[in-house]
Amino acid sequence: MIERAMRTLRYLWIACLAFGTACIAQEKSTWMRIESPTADPLHNGYFLDADHGWIISYGTGLVLRTENGGDTWVIAARLDSIFYECIYFVNKERGWICGEKGSLLQTEDGGLTWKSIKLAPETHAFYGIYIPEQGRGFLVGIDVSSRKAVLYESSDSGETWSERSGEIPAACFEPIQFLDASRGFMAGGQYVLQTTDGGTIWIAYELDGGTVIRGLHFVDSERGWAVGHGGDVFHTEDGGHSWQKCERFTLNRLRSICFLDDKRGFIVGDQDKESGSLWWTDDGGEKWNKSHQELPDLHRLFRSPRALWVVGKSGTILEQK
Repeated sequence: MIERAMRTLRYLWIACLAFGTACIAQEKSTWMRIESPTADPLHNGYFLDADHGWIISYGTGLVLRTENGGDTWVIAARLDSIFYECIYFVNKERGWICGEKGSLLQTEDGGLTWKSIKLAPETHAFYGIYIPEQGRGFLVGIDVSSRKAVLYESSDSGETWSERSGEIPAACFEPIQFLDASRGFMAGGQYVLQTTDGGTIWIAYELDGGTVIRGLHFVDSERGWAVGHGGDVFHTEDGGHSWQKCERFTLNRLRSICFLDDKRGFIVGDQDKESGSLWWTDDGGEKWNKSHQELPDLHRLFRSPRALWVVGKSGTILEQK
């Protein structure tokens, strides 16, 4: 009887320990829902500082704005209902939006009003934009008629742009990340591009498997991640010179990846093949866990000084501190 009771207690202790571990793991992956002023699909966002942030919708032309760190969001502007892809600000007043049909829009009043900049033909679709206050800025995408990549450069913080043709391989380039004034990365199609001189020269590295890369994030100058269609995840430990394909944990289209630190990271995507639109790791990507929160398709992760943010369908805005 005593031995049986001891075994029962031991089993109960193991079960409680497993339950507690599961609860701790679930807590790490839980995101806080933020009240949204719209049910439109939200596609991308950008934080300038701890207080000022913006979000763009997908196909409905809404621009959302916060001035209190994301506690509340309001509709700042209603634009044409086309597909805008990326938003970027250099200060509280001046910012840009890029998208399909050669769209490049600029604001000088914090996103309340926008003017169109005639830069490219409507066959150009822009997916990524990066504009530092000093140094080179870049606008990347694809010519939908020729399927060739397009790259525009600005040396005066977005005042003027010039096209650089024939320098990057054909692909749909989307994410851009600069670690400092010299070292930066772009990704799209099956390529990751790297520059070490501020964008004068871009070197392309082709990833195996014929993937379509949609998200890119470097934790530091050596360690980086890329995610894309069909659940593809790639990892580099040598600054992007070589990439290893990780063990697949989903078949869904992955859209974005971001790390809070060297251990804690997140991936978001669509539920086009199976359930699950958010995954997380707390061991630097050794293992990716699916969040059990009920979530729609999620489009983009982006950082603020205080938190990590996700936007997606049905006006979804999520925060992780």
